[in-house]
Amino acid sequence: PTASLHFTDNVFEKIKKKGVLHSFVTLNVGLGTFAPVSHDNFLKNSLHKEIFSIKHNDLVKINKAQSEKKKIIAVGTTTTRVLESFLSLQRSDLCKSEGGDYVGETDIFIHSPYKFKVTNALLTNFHLPCSSLMMLVDAFLQNKKAKKSILELYKIAIFEKFRFYSFGDAMLII
Repeated sequence: PTASLHFTDNVFEKIKKKGVLHSFVTLNVGLGTFAPVSHDNFLKNSLHKEIFSIKHNDLVKINKAQSEKKKIIAVGTTTTRVLESFLSLQRSDLCKSEGGDYVGETDIFIHSPYKFKVTNALLTNFHLPCSSLMMLVDAFLQNKKAKKSILELYKIAIFEKFRFYSFGDAMLII
């Protein structure tokens, strides 16, 4: 995810010293991520199918963190989609690749109201209006009972001259 562009080797070293573990997931991004939201998306409650994968060792770390009630911070909305999709799929819906990765498909469309099952915090960039990604962030804010809506936060970001999109500024929602 482009939100992870904020993470340099130096940042990874600093968080590791604080005892923060990290895992990687992959979402092969397609139209489901960047296409404008349509009426059809709401009728079907889905987006275009996209393939994701999680390495076995990373899945073990994620499952352990969940069982120990540790916070899972998704870096990026695409990471959030993978985490939330993976948990909702049955193991039989997944393939285990030769390399030990778990591979699946998602068309998850996260919008309000949505109860997040895995993600406890979200680091994300500022997204295009009317996108499924912006709707996911809004659903996360509502799930956290945030004091400000996504539109209010975007007005602040514009006023403060924050940079938007892939190489822009990020916000952490906890």
